[in-house]
Amino acid sequence: MDLSRLRLKVRDLTHERLGLENRLLLHERFVKGCLVRVRTRCGQPNCRCKKSRKHRHGPHLYLSVNIRGKTRMIHVPKAWAEKTEVWVKSAQSHRAARKEWLKIQKELWKIFMQMEQLKAQALPYGPEKKEAGS
Repeated sequence: MDLSRLRLKVRDLTHERLGLENRLLLHERFVKGCLVRVRTRCGQPNCRCKKSRKHRHGPHLYLSVNIRGKTRMIHVPKAWAEKTEVWVKSAQSHRAARKEWLKIQKELWKIFMQMEQLKAQALPYGPEKKEAGS
């Protein structure tokens, strides 16, 4: 690929990277974790939830998070369900944008290495050759 095409590719990638950086800076709040809906059994001995899976209570919303290397399930109250879902989706979007940003950075690095090879010139002089017989 010639130098001018590489420059155009760099321009396009930096424009795309700038958009991702703006997106990464916009996220104000997010929650790392996954939302899980769980149907549970109660402690009453005669409840129908003991007999059949489809009669269990719920579904209840839990947030699965990693705290100090251990997975914890945190109950999400109904009043906080919508906000928590928005925050979890925001975290997923943030991670995806960060992954895409890193991919662009690697691509730019490769292009700059190619440009460096194209711009490098051979020296107009070389080591002196020894004459045979001297």
